[in-house]
Amino acid sequence: MSTRMTGEEQVQYLLSFYDEFQKWKANKEAELAKIPAHLLAMAQALDSTFRPFVNHIVKPKHPAGVDERDSFRVRATKVVEAGLNSFFFPADFLEVDYLSDSGSAAMTTEQWAQLIQGDESYGSNEGWPIFNDTIAQVFGPKFASVFLGKSSDAALNKKFHNVKNFNYIVNQGRGAESIFFAALADSLVRRDHATFTSDHVEYAICCSNNFFDTTSGHILNINNRSVLVGDKEYKITFKLMNFPNPKVKNGTYSIHDKYLGDGMFEALEQLVVEKKTRIGCVFTTITNNSGGSQPVSLAHIKQVSDLCKKHNLVYIMDACRFAENAFMIKKIENSEKSVQEIVHEIFSLVDGFNISLKKDGIANCGGAICLSPMSERIMQFVDQPGGCMLQQLMDTVILQIGHFTYGALTGRDIKAICVGLKHVVKLEYLEGRVKQVHRFAKILTDLGVPVLTPCGTSAVYLDVDKFFADKDKSLRKNYFGNSLVGISLAAGIRMCELGSSAFSSPHGNAPYATPEEVSGNFVRLAIPRQLYSDNDLFASALWLAFLFENKAMIKPVIDRPNLRQLSLHHFKMMFDFAK
Repeated sequence: MSTRMTGEEQVQYLLSFYDEFQKWKANKEAELAKIPAHLLAMAQALDSTFRPFVNHIVKPKHPAGVDERDSFRVRATKVVEAGLNSFFFPADFLEVDYLSDSGSAAMTTEQWAQLIQGDESYGSNEGWPIFNDTIAQVFGPKFASVFLGKSSDAALNKKFHNVKNFNYIVNQGRGAESIFFAALADSLVRRDHATFTSDHVEYAICCSNNFFDTTSGHILNINNRSVLVGDKEYKITFKLMNFPNPKVKNGTYSIHDKYLGDGMFEALEQLVVEKKTRIGCVFTTITNNSGGSQPVSLAHIKQVSDLCKKHNLVYIMDACRFAENAFMIKKIENSEKSVQEIVHEIFSLVDGFNISLKKDGIANCGGAICLSPMSERIMQFVDQPGGCMLQQLMDTVILQIGHFTYGALTGRDIKAICVGLKHVVKLEYLEGRVKQVHRFAKILTDLGVPVLTPCGTSAVYLDVDKFFADKDKSLRKNYFGNSLVGISLAAGIRMCELGSSAFSSPHGNAPYATPEEVSGNFVRLAIPRQLYSDNDLFASALWLAFLFENKAMIKPVIDRPNLRQLSLHHFKMMFDFAK
């Protein structure tokens, strides 16, 4: 059995990568010296492109040490202190941060202007109607606010004006998930209790592709939840069911694939039709973040929508990267429709959506729960005997977050989000955003580094199984993805393991019980919107190319004790390098 290095041994081990990197770079520079300078310059110029924005703000970095090697040593020490945990590593020691594209965007000047225009009134601030108008404009008229009387359906306005609210601002996507799943659990029990054969019932929450880890955590958090119907108490538990794309799961994808975000619809359909499992609702994640930030097709969304309508199942969208997904549909299908039109088509097929506005809202905070008053499947949970889903959502927001007309956000944040949502569907923005990510993926591929292809929209995913192709898949339990993360942190590059460690645990607190079962073993490099230049990305690519060519140096890691059994262990795990 492997033993772990001491702290000092780990620092010296990490520092050896810096020394070898310098030798490796010198050898590569000698090889490049043989190529005429004008050809090198021409290659660099031909591969360049104008950005669709200009920078107005510069934030200076503060070197971690007195020189480059000392900075590497200082960071290496911090890596060991943090147990190779990306979330624990201090951001001010970084050169570039690919941990997440959530809340890390550089906002536009129009958004910054709205920060000055914000109205900080406690209730019904200026941003509240603007937010509702923006939701209807961006996602389609079926989400127009009946609470404010703005629906095209006059009967719905008359029934719900100032009575029932269907759109909720919250602090971020996780807040939306937490509030929604609790309300859904109670509503399902109120609807179905007469059919229960015991006082404990289990429902499956099905994702037609892949849940993200925090979504999984909120679902698993519904465990033996007590729901009182009349004078009878029931216990409800949710379980996860993912239907990942088999090509991503098995590593058999190719550059010719189009919609790797589509899940296994036939397997989902079989589960629904057989009726052996109670299903609470069905989700689809766009883009499919845990499956490589891959686009989901309109055909898949329509199939799932039709299935849910036929079997009276609520269909919810995890909409964090909705605009990027619509953009990919436009490009793949060579569609003449605008991105905005495709967004409307997507959301006409669902009953509601949860969204982190820190992604395709280009905001630094914020989220939303939006349910359609035109959906029969949502309406069955409104004004149920003993409770109402909408009332529960409103009460929870008020008690835990803030008044439902601001949802924990400042008035200035709400206005900035509204501008961001309108900006994010513009074709010129999306062209610049997605093409930068694709350029990063291409240079990595050209340097021989194995990444998930075709590239998605918000991140580049290192394929850990292919990176270490000479190692048996059963060695996933050595968590080489976390080895890559820890070594790269010492170089000032922060990434996120989303693979055999993040998604597996034998303790029932993760989507998969073993590392071998996990669908896709990746390290994600999420690209913040409008923040980095290509030079930042290409310098990172050079480092990763070095690691790939020198992977024999890379040692496995060992869990620090008593962490993997914790809830949301992905965020809490700490490791040591093995000897």
